[in-house]
Amino acid sequence: MKTLKRTLGKLIVLLIIFALIIVLHFTREPSKEKNPVESLELATLPMVTMHFQDMEINALHGYTFPMEAQYMRDVITPIESSRQLPISISRNDNVITNISYQVRSLDT
Repeated sequence: MKTLKRTLGKLIVLLIIFALIIVLHFTREPSKEKNPVESLELATLPMVTMHFQDMEINALHGYTFPMEAQYMRDVITPIESSRQLPISISRNDNVITNISYQVRSLDT
């Protein structure tokens, strides 16, 4: 009988400790932001898009520092035999004063 009371007492103490831990966990947890979505700023530099066979390809974003050509593999644009490449320029409220380009081989 003593063992049953002792075991029952231990069980009740453990249940009380468990309930206290649960209550403390949910009351002391810092409030989390429910919507952790961040909005991105709109583009501010001009962007150039090439056109190839009625498709827009290779959106080129403006940079504020010099870029090395060997690290820019995403800007390879096929050119038709006529050697004409139609482009679109999104100014993004900028005044464009100068445009330059270079035609390079694949090994830059």
